[in-house]
Amino acid sequence: MKILSTKISLSAILTLLLMVMVSTGCNRHNGAFFASSRGQASLSSHAKAPIPLSDAAVSAAQANLHAAVVNISDGRGTAADQLMVSDNLGILANHIKAGGNIDKAKRKQLKQDLRVLASKPNMLTASTTANIDGDQIQSAYDNAINEGKVANANTVQAAVQDQKSAENSTLGIQIVAAILLVFLGYLGVHRYFLGRWGSGFLQLLLTIVGAILLLGAQSLWASGAATAALALGTLGWIVLGGLLLWLVIDLIRILVGSLHPVG
Repeated sequence: MKILSTKISLSAILTLLLMVMVSTGCNRHNGAFFASSRGQASLSSHAKAPIPLSDAAVSAAQANLHAAVVNISDGRGTAADQLMVSDNLGILANHIKAGGNIDKAKRKQLKQDLRVLASKPNMLTASTTANIDGDQIQSAYDNAINEGKVANANTVQAAVQDQKSAENSTLGIQIVAAILLVFLGYLGVHRYFLGRWGSGFLQLLLTIVGAILLLGAQSLWASGAATAALALGTLGWIVLGGLLLWLVIDLIRILVGSLHPVG
């Protein structure tokens, strides 16, 4: 009976010790679990959207971005500038995603820098596009590209308009020059109109020389010197014939646009 009682007491003591050990182990396990849970909660809090940056940090990021853009626009852009653009655009994008603001002056500078980058898309890496995708900076970048397209379209349209105006002006000059040639070409007036004073004076001189030769031939013919009159008259007609051929060539050149005003 005494032995049985001793065994029961030992069993009770062992059971009590076992319960204490199990309880301690569970508490330790739960403590580790709760610590792990707190760690995960801490990590989760770090994974949330970033908080807005201070004004000084925004200014620094934008200054670094602008410096890189200046190098790129000057043709001195390097891989470091490309990385600078990517990093700082990402910083500004996260700032805006977190609800941060960029004041009016800084936004204006940012848009100007984005316009420069829009003209040099090869300086934007895939990571840059990923960093700024879906936020206001991406929209500003797209707007900059669109504004660049509009500006290019306006430039092309203005150039086309200028070309049409120049063509119309050239056509008017051709018409006036052709009319002057038909009626006063023997005086070289059409060439004066085109600013070709030297060749115009030469045409006038040929007209005067040819007229003098023909008048001289007529006088000789009247005086009975037929041979001399014939020779002098032939020379006069050669001079005037050469002038006529020159005027015909001038008319053709004016009509096709190859004879244009000087300058």
